[in-house]
Amino acid sequence: MEAAERQFRMLAEQSLVGIYIIQDGRFRYVNPRVAEMLGYPREELESRVTVDDTVAPQDRALVAGKIRERIEGGATSVRYTFRARRKDGTLTWLEVHGTRTELDGKPAIVGTALDVTERQRAEQALRESERLHRTIVEHSNDMIFTVDAEGRFLFWNQRCEEVSGHRFTDWSGRTFAPLIVEEELPRVMEIFGAILRGEPQRYEVPVRRRDGSVFLLAVNAAPTYEGERVVGAVSFGRDITEQRRAEEALRRSEASLREFVENAVFGIYRSTVDGGLTMVNQTLVTMLGYDSAAEMLALDMASGLYRDPDERDRLIAQYGSHERFDGIEVYWKRKDGSPITVRLSGRPLRDERGMLQGFEVIVEDIRERHTLEQQLRQAQKMEAVGQLAGGMAHDFNNLLTTILATSELVSAELPTDSPLRADVEAIREAGLHGTALTSKLLAFSRRKPLELQPLHLGELLGDFTRLVRRLVPESIEVRMVLEPGGATVRADPGAIEQILMNLVTNARDAMQGGGTLLIETERATLDAEFCRQRGWGTPGEFVALAVSDTGVGMDEETQRRIFEPFFTTKPAGAGTGLGMAMVYGLTKQQRGYVHVYSERGRGTTVTVYFPVVEAQAGRRATGETRAIRGGTETILVVEDEASLRRVAERALRKYGYTVLLAADGREALDLVNHQKGAIDLIITDIVMPRMDGPELINELRREGRQTRVLLTSGYTGLGARTAHGLESGLPFLAKPWTVADLLQSVRDALDRNPARGRPARPGASPPAA
Repeated sequence: MEAAERQFRMLAEQSLVGIYIIQDGRFRYVNPRVAEMLGYPREELESRVTVDDTVAPQDRALVAGKIRERIEGGATSVRYTFRARRKDGTLTWLEVHGTRTELDGKPAIVGTALDVTERQRAEQALRESERLHRTIVEHSNDMIFTVDAEGRFLFWNQRCEEVSGHRFTDWSGRTFAPLIVEEELPRVMEIFGAILRGEPQRYEVPVRRRDGSVFLLAVNAAPTYEGERVVGAVSFGRDITEQRRAEEALRRSEASLREFVENAVFGIYRSTVDGGLTMVNQTLVTMLGYDSAAEMLALDMASGLYRDPDERDRLIAQYGSHERFDGIEVYWKRKDGSPITVRLSGRPLRDERGMLQGFEVIVEDIRERHTLEQQLRQAQKMEAVGQLAGGMAHDFNNLLTTILATSELVSAELPTDSPLRADVEAIREAGLHGTALTSKLLAFSRRKPLELQPLHLGELLGDFTRLVRRLVPESIEVRMVLEPGGATVRADPGAIEQILMNLVTNARDAMQGGGTLLIETERATLDAEFCRQRGWGTPGEFVALAVSDTGVGMDEETQRRIFEPFFTTKPAGAGTGLGMAMVYGLTKQQRGYVHVYSERGRGTTVTVYFPVVEAQAGRRATGETRAIRGGTETILVVEDEASLRRVAERALRKYGYTVLLAADGREALDLVNHQKGAIDLIITDIVMPRMDGPELINELRREGRQTRVLLTSGYTGLGARTAHGLESGLPFLAKPWTVADLLQSVRDALDRNPARGRPARPGASPPAA
């Protein structure tokens, strides 16, 4: 027995494992290893220290319970871990394995102890790491899930449920396949196969939510292993539906912006401070006549675009420090060297230190604007002069009516051999010349409306050939090149003849020493670029009538003033200065355009464009002379010019009519109301003091009188009626009129139905002017 005890003690003393015996709450034996673990000398542990002294307060109940359990026989062998308290107060983890035994006839516990402090710390760290990772996984913004080699879900985090709406409890142990949009499933299975072969994968896949909607999932997946064997996959995913929508919206926005920049009506460019171009849009490329943006990007701006290369440096010095600049007019040149004036607006580009790096600029081609401004000034000038000319023509027509009609009446009273006949005829010829002049003034002022009708210019010019030959001397060769057949235009034949007369006369006067006069027609297409570059016209199909001469030509100053009324380069008395103004006015009334090209010493070409119409050209009307007839009806003449009243009265009485006179509408209305006999016709001027012609007619209609009316005015019929809101069917006699004109119009008016001025029989309608 003693030998066995000695052997036990020897083994215990040498053991690396702590060995102890406790009885009645004290240590009966501890080996050196236990003393080392608890930091006590062995003698102190075996004599003065209780078991409780070596146990951390928080674990004393645990240790006491385990000892009692063994002492009382509840368990012969127990293994557990607790925190031991060392002599210096520090704690250490011990794992003990105790067994009940008998010592000196009393129960005791013999056991072993291991210091497991490092293991406990490692296990605690592992637990904390697992808890941390689980927290990260559960609260991650990414969807995290694992599947086995069959694709069955083993785990997914809370984010998966939030995004998909599916609960893990419903899908645990089920494969992912039903969640994938059907047409994408074969591709996803190929990807999953690659993962099972040990290949990490990144991919995007549309996935169905619980409510049936679909979202786009971006996945980063890697294989999971047991040893060397792949047993499944762990995946990190993110819903990128909104991201893709935003990217697509951004792409569309960028594409839209690029399209906007490329197709902007203005040129746009970005340049460096030293003059290199880094971006140009297609509009600028086209504006400057280059073939491509790449060709422009190779340019140096100062030498390649500016007519004066130093101008760019001056602009940078002036505007480089500004936040932005607007409306700077500069002189550039196109690829072919032709000049172009542009307007620049934009901003300097600076780096984060505020240093100038370049410019972003919008370029506006203002050639068209300059042209339009010049045209506006010209139109305003012509409108003002036109109003003056129209008023003058109206007053002259009253005077000319008296002159012409009186000369006719006097001539009719003179004997055939009277020497006064020549003088009266001279007066009449002067009146007719004045009539032609006032007609020009009215045409220029646009107060003489045109009768537009479908016609072929070629046919009209064919009739004009003989007249041209009489207008120009034999020293001038006349050539006509007319388009065969020709398109139909809507125009006034008389106006076109007037245009041709003026152009041919000007061409003749420019070739005093002889030359060539060329009149030609051809079909022309005006496109948008043509109209934009010239600042006039509308795109479409036109017939161009061109009159060219080989005369002296014009300088730029003359060309700028060519359409001004009363401007002429001819000697005093050789021209009125209304010819080209009339060409301009008559062309505009026919919705056409005029273009003049001339070089000093090389001649002039004037081209008039008439818009093409689809209507068929009709035959030109021919004049018809009818015998003058008088009558016995009663006629009231309402005219504020006393001389016109007298001459009208003389002419009408001479041909059998009874004539009443009134100086204005109010006097005429009183006369009508007090006249006992019927008044068959009222001849009334339109513009008069107190009560004018339209007011007189309205009063008569209001009183229920259907008396026939013949209007007369120094303005032409349609314009005068329209300006005063009169019925278009009322007969009209334009001033200046001759006796024959007056009598014919009176007879036609009397033979009409009085109700609304409609003809009683075909062919009785008077001329429109």
